[in-house]
Amino acid sequence: MIIETRYMRSDQHTINKQYLNYKLLPTPTSIGEDSIQVELGDYSLQWGVRVFKVSEAGVRTEITTGVSAIVERTVNGYGMQFANFVCPGTELSSKDAIKVDVYVKFGTLAWAATGGHFITTQLPPLFLHSVTWTVWYFTERWTAGGFTWATFAWGNVGLENARIENFTYTVRYRLKSILKEKGLVGELREK
Repeated sequence: MIIETRYMRSDQHTINKQYLNYKLLPTPTSIGEDSIQVELGDYSLQWGVRVFKVSEAGVRTEITTGVSAIVERTVNGYGMQFANFVCPGTELSSKDAIKVDVYVKFGTLAWAATGGHFITTQLPPLFLHSVTWTVWYFTERWTAGGFTWATFAWGNVGLENARIENFTYTVRYRLKSILKEKGLVGELREK
């Protein structure tokens, strides 16, 4: 079993037809990026994520049930916030990837995508364990001139250190190898 922290980085790549998404990798970056939304009026703000399994062909299957791991700001301020999401046990095929999109909500308005779209590299066949992920965000709420400004920032490990902790998985081939060593399965076959 492998337990990682996956950092929302400030560099980009294209994986499984998800064009120019930011990288979601076990190593951080040190240059920050941000996404700012603004609405006329005075709103409380919420941020959350949707998580997808993405096949090599670009087919997305949502792992979350709508926006999850939600944090909130009701007064002006900024800094790191976190919330939890229980990742359901999920099988990934060879070359699948995990994509995380960050959303923002102004008061009772609809959830809207931010510019924070993150994706792993293509992964080996693996099983994502049903564990609690801790999702960290750098957020800011600011009001001025009758508007509410919502900022989500990431990529700077020293300040805007947005990340997912407890990203836990077992590579399927290794799991089969262990079972074979114990005499619990027959010959290994690639799917």
